[in-house]
Amino acid sequence: MLSCAKLFRKGLAALVMVSGLLSVAGAATAAPLRVQIMPGNIASLYVYLGTSLGFYEREGLDVEVVHIANGPQANSALVSKSVDVIMNMPDNMILLKHRGIDTVAVVGNAVQYPFFLIQRKGLGLPTGQDYRSVMSRIKGKTIGVYGLGSSTDRFVRQLAKSANVNDADLKRAAMGGPAASVSGLVAGNLDVSVDVLSSGILVEHMGIGEFVLDCSDPVAQCPPLITEGGKTSLAYFTTSDFLAANPDAMKKFVRTHRKIHAWIKDPSNRVAFVNELKKILPAPALDNPDAYYADVADRAAAFFGTRVRLSALDAIQQSLVESGEIKSAKPLDDMVWSAVID
Repeated sequence: MLSCAKLFRKGLAALVMVSGLLSVAGAATAAPLRVQIMPGNIASLYVYLGTSLGFYEREGLDVEVVHIANGPQANSALVSKSVDVIMNMPDNMILLKHRGIDTVAVVGNAVQYPFFLIQRKGLGLPTGQDYRSVMSRIKGKTIGVYGLGSSTDRFVRQLAKSANVNDADLKRAAMGGPAASVSGLVAGNLDVSVDVLSSGILVEHMGIGEFVLDCSDPVAQCPPLITEGGKTSLAYFTTSDFLAANPDAMKKFVRTHRKIHAWIKDPSNRVAFVNELKKILPAPALDNPDAYYADVADRAAAFFGTRVRLSALDAIQQSLVESGEIKSAKPLDDMVWSAVID
């Protein structure tokens, strides 16, 4: 007959075994981390790479990609809890915060302003000049933005205001995203589009258009609030409630994106990086598509970054005050996760 001590030890061992099995089962059935991407948009590059190259999996994350086309729609999904992490511009998130939703930046995504003015061939807007010269001649032209009220729309309105161009003189058209932007320039439905770097490089290689304004170029002399805000122009956000409930998952997410960033910067990964760009970005009707992807890779290395600057968020908030979209500024310290604040 077993002694009480032996029975206790056997019972304890069984309990430990059952607990271990339950832990394994729980890990296997853990809910995936739902992360938003903008389909076909290079701004979502790190999530594409994280899933395609197994970065998330190696870090122990089960990431479910959710396709959402623009910032306002992503905000709605975050508020409704149909997505856990979104990639967005801080202006959209600051507006959400002023409406009482505690949003938190967990890792940066871009260190230059993400949008450019791209003109169709033959339009004749000046290139290589300051933004005032460009905006003074953009009046009455059809300007494509992702959506009215979106960050692209806000960008062109802010440039116009700083250049003393009346908002009523801007003829803005919602185009939905990069594919529609390029198509609109080809068809002549758009004179100018506000779009990401890959679209501008594509239309240049296709011979149907060119960059007309790049705020990362000192020649453009873009307004200070745009240039400073561009230093964290895109970031990944979640809610404070989700962050508090899932700090380990968020730490893994940040760690993964820093590893992706290091991978992109490593010259030994250049060929693999270009091959991944080919999966993400279409290159129709190009005589030399490899040259296009090489140019995108070169620009991406300078454009992307994981730093989060509170000063950039403050500048973006001030621009919203000046545009009248919010009444006054508020402290944004709690809008950046302390683990990544710069």
